[in-house]
Amino acid sequence: LWRVVTIMEKAAATCVLDGVTVTGGGRGISTGDGTVEDGFRRDRGSTLFVASGATPVIRNCRFVGNTAYVGCVFFNSSTPTFEDNEVSFNQSGYYGAFYSGSSAATVENTAFIGNYRRTDFSASGAAAVELNRSLTLKNCTFTRNYLRKFRTNNPQEAVCICSEYGDYTGFLVRDCTFRCNSCYDTYAGVPAPMVYCYAGQRMLSGCHFASNVTTVATTTATPVIAAGCLFFNAAVNLTQSCTFEANEISVTAPNATSVVAAPCYSVSSDQQVANATFWDNTVSVDAPLATEKDVARAFAWVGANGSHFVFNSTFAGMSALPDVVSRQTEDGASGVKILNSVLWATGAATAVP
Repeated sequence: LWRVVTIMEKAAATCVLDGVTVTGGGRGISTGDGTVEDGFRRDRGSTLFVASGATPVIRNCRFVGNTAYVGCVFFNSSTPTFEDNEVSFNQSGYYGAFYSGSSAATVENTAFIGNYRRTDFSASGAAAVELNRSLTLKNCTFTRNYLRKFRTNNPQEAVCICSEYGDYTGFLVRDCTFRCNSCYDTYAGVPAPMVYCYAGQRMLSGCHFASNVTTVATTTATPVIAAGCLFFNAAVNLTQSCTFEANEISVTAPNATSVVAAPCYSVSSDQQVANATFWDNTVSVDAPLATEKDVARAFAWVGANGSHFVFNSTFAGMSALPDVVSRQTEDGASGVKILNSVLWATGAATAVP
């Protein structure tokens, strides 16, 4: 079965899918088919396909145990409302279990659980959510999603949310929880973070990242870039009131030429981080041949462009700024400014004015 549910073009908000469970859709992750049926490629959206111009409401539904070559749930240039749903234990080849392409969708109170992506392919994507325009996610949970990375060094991947090319001025992730998700990279040492953002403007507010695990085990002689939670690439970002707790990064790369590893990583981006809390995050690196190691338990920033401000934040278990931030400087790079924040080591606190 190529596709279970199709919502056709220009379906209005009076089109409601409510209380439905869809399972067993798709023909596997590697079965691509360019055949056009009803105006659409049939290898898109094995479980649910929302066509261009449609504005339906999908609520109280479960999309469980499906496979897709491209996106089990697929929004195509549409503006649906997706609320109180569950997207769980799906597997995709390209993009993710949930794909929003050129769609200004709103996703609320939805659980993404145990979705899996194996990167045999060179395309970008996520295990859970991939988007290619603006998207709003509110009060969603991401739990035990998993991305296994091999045969590709594409950095535009993520375990939970991957936002790539397009207009992202409306991208908002608010009050979402990311817990016990993981990436395992055995190829070129560019593991997928929990959230990847490329270009445009984005805001993450009130989010909680806890007990997520990033593992790199590679023998290639290349640079390793390990961003555990967030990876911002050439973007303008505001991260406020977020907590990063007990996330783990482990790098074993005996032939790596250099290593950058931290829960939050930014390259050539303007960053503002406000009211954040970092505690009990761990980063371990075994890379004896690396001539440069930029390792920190909060931030690593790289690139000639971008300015970075951190204020009103708390860093627990860190007694010095090198624990907090590591920076590779290049010509033209502006400094990192940490203001009105606290480094809270065991038994003592140090204010950063």
